[in-house]
Amino acid sequence: MSTMYGADVAQLRNLARQFDSAASRLDDDRKAVGSAIQISAWVGPVALHFRAQWDSDHSRRLHDAAERLRDAAATLRSNADDQERTSA
Repeated sequence: MSTMYGADVAQLRNLARQFDSAASRLDDDRKAVGSAIQISAWVGPVALHFRAQWDSDHSRRLHDAAERLRDAAATLRSNADDQERTSA
């Protein structure tokens, strides 16, 4: 009976692809919302306040989350490479 020690390289790479995909979707959605709130017929002080919050806070936080996902994907790929080298 063989016992596996270490990470499953294929699973690490698959998870990295999922993280990259999620980051792309998050960025696409962030851009879509940003465009939608700029071109809508929503007017008034509440609209102005939300747009300002979106630009200064919400959009930036979503962008940062997408970047963290991309960084984590890169780490996963690096871990997969390390595991392959160690196992060879």
